[in-house]
Amino acid sequence: MQTTRRSLLALGAALPLVAAVDPAPVDSARLWRTLFAGPIGETFAWWYQGTTSSHVDRLREFPVAGFHAITIARTSVTGSGLAVDFRTIGFFSDLDSGLPTDRWHNVFTDQTQTIPAFFVEGPGRYTMTPGADGMTLTLAAAATRTNRAIATGEVNATRAMLTQIEGTLQGFPRLDGSLPALGSPGITERQTRLQIIAPRGPALGDAPVLEARGFFSFVYDALPEWMGFGETLGSGFHKGQMRKTGASTVVDRVAWDYLRHHVPSAFSGDRLVLK
Repeated sequence: MQTTRRSLLALGAALPLVAAVDPAPVDSARLWRTLFAGPIGETFAWWYQGTTSSHVDRLREFPVAGFHAITIARTSVTGSGLAVDFRTIGFFSDLDSGLPTDRWHNVFTDQTQTIPAFFVEGPGRYTMTPGADGMTLTLAAAATRTNRAIATGEVNATRAMLTQIEGTLQGFPRLDGSLPALGSPGITERQTRLQIIAPRGPALGDAPVLEARGFFSFVYDALPEWMGFGETLGSGFHKGQMRKTGASTVVDRVAWDYLRHHVPSAFSGDRLVLK
């Protein structure tokens, strides 16, 4: 290959990354245990905060509402691996005020649409089984059919990252906050991508990291009826940041109080509970 200024610059840009990569095989099962799961038998939570947006045929991508959710979870030992049981509760917020809302004004139709005041997903269970050829991850949840669930890890000199990808059949929540049943018109494909990052030391340890952070993307291949676009083709998605905490940590007081009012079964005093 001929050496040029461009190739030298490209090589120089790549060298720091090459030098930072850990040459040892990445134990994805360990990273899943420390980054995604929690302490055995203890309730913990993943908080999600971001934006719900849409992409509609012949229209640009545009935001619809704020997106807020809490996945309440508990880890247990099962066979040679781990299980994480969970339930997710959440709501949407007004883009102007940032406050919880059950309305969205569709500027394309000039109509105010009623949207779910809150939603509940689950119960569900992840099961992770380590193996000589890598870990096996499965997902089973109410009103959901899983096509695939994969988690892979990366480690460099200072950080570790777990990337979890899921392909499921499920719908947007209905106006009453529940998910549509499998086989109903509201079902579509959803692609989930989670990326969780933490310092290398704790991530490669034996104890779960309780202050991990990351990013999420939930992409649906169709739009819910309540967005008001009728039969127009489009897709909807939630994207934003996620944070792992203990069951009594309040990341967002407004979200905590609002969800405690609408989904009281998920709270007991000053703690989140999984029932």
